Amino acid sequence: MKRGKYLVVLFICVGCWLLAGCGACRREPVQEEFSRLTIFGARDTLLPGEMAMRTVAVAVHEISVPTAVALIEKVQLLADSLSALRFNGLEIEVLEITQASGYGRVLRVNLAEDAAFSGPGSLPPYQSWYDFFQGSAGGMETTITLRATFLQPGIDLEWVEGVQFYYDGNPIREGDWDHLILHGIIKPQDTNSF
Repeated sequence: MKRGKYLVVLFICVGCWLLAGCGACRREPVQEEFSRLTIFGARDTLLPGEMAMRTVAVAVHEISVPTAVALIEKVQLLADSLSALRFNGLEIEVLEITQASGYGRVLRVNLAEDAAFSGPGSLPPYQSWYDFFQGSAGGMETTITLRATFLQPGIDLEWVEGVQFYYDGNPIREGDWDHLILHGIIKPQDTNSF
């Protein structure tokens, strides 16, 4: 009988302890850390000490990405946001990040043509990107937006040291388009030099 009392008391104590929660079993919620990345646009600006307007990169939106994810995943989250916010959802593919002699980490980005796009037959081969590639103002804005957004000038975390752009799987070469300057490997210091 005495043994039965002890078992009942023990059972009640263990039950209360479980209901109240054991300190060792309780875990504080893990606070995930985020990094802020900037999506850039372009604006005509009269810079101090200059007598003419110049088109420069300006921050237009920020996104938060989990700090713990791999660099290539951060870049893809940035590409997806850039596509949605600035390029009407056109596909921007992050191909890879490689090491290049003299540059460091180089990001390769593909501007993919939308196979389902149905525009007038008179448009150039870059049909779905036409509005973003044509004209000196449109081409300059696209150039600045893509360069600055993927290079993140002034960023204070692990990032790429260069970016190379592809169009529909082929590297963009000098002279491919009249109004875009997206050829070769572009470094962060090149984000506003044209």
